[in-house]
Amino acid sequence: IDMNRIGMFAQGSGGAIGVLAASVDSRIKVLDLLNPWGDWPDWLKESPQIPDSERSAYLAPEFLSKVAGLDPVSYLPKLHLKALRVEQLMDEPVTPQSAKDKLSAAVGSQSSVVRYKDASAHLAAWRANGVSGWIREQLTLPAVQASDNPTR
Repeated sequence: IDMNRIGMFAQGSGGAIGVLAASVDSRIKVLDLLNPWGDWPDWLKESPQIPDSERSAYLAPEFLSKVAGLDPVSYLPKLHLKALRVEQLMDEPVTPQSAKDKLSAAVGSQSSVVRYKDASAHLAAWRANGVSGWIREQLTLPAVQASDNPTR
């Protein structure tokens, strides 16, 4: 394992954690996020993941100010990665559309956003490359030719 070239796949809340981890660990070179959570004000306001009985506590200004420094939307444009991909299933109900749009907008120029109509479209893509195929492609170094290797 090359601990200086890490590729990470993360989904949902793990996607938010992946962004935060990559912001502080330069060994993470490639980040592949599936339906990452983020944009806390909209996400907490609209996500069905939050029970209605608890929503008001999460929308309180005191709480929102505490989590503002942990919002992936703030970190995505600042990441220095070899590659970043944000995959979004447009029919995934946990992340509200407004949060999906803000997360997509926060992705930098070296990155890509892939939006799938639904889970079937995403599954078709995974069947082609597997879960880690894109990460592997991004981390693969060009082959060293025999003439370039002084030990041969």
